[in-house]
Amino acid sequence: IEDNAGHFNAGDEVSMRVYLNHQTYFPFVVKVSNYRAVPDEKVFRHGVNFVKGTINDEALHHFVKFIETVSASLKTDQGDHLVSNLTR
Repeated sequence: IEDNAGHFNAGDEVSMRVYLNHQTYFPFVVKVSNYRAVPDEKVFRHGVNFVKGTINDEALHHFVKFIETVSASLKTDQGDHLVSNLTR
């Protein structure tokens, strides 16, 4: 969070959203465990934990597992794939 906007305090519960596209999201709740100022970047960074037993905590668990699994085999597109036989 930009430093001029302030920060959350340890123990605060914050509603979050993961957007799947421009309009569709699933909400979840985190609890702030710590925060620190980063003067060089003019921001506050926060450490949080997922709050279990709240809305979508099971969906969030599976989503995080998906991201962890996929990230092990991510590749960067270098523009090396060409599509041929396209008609207009």
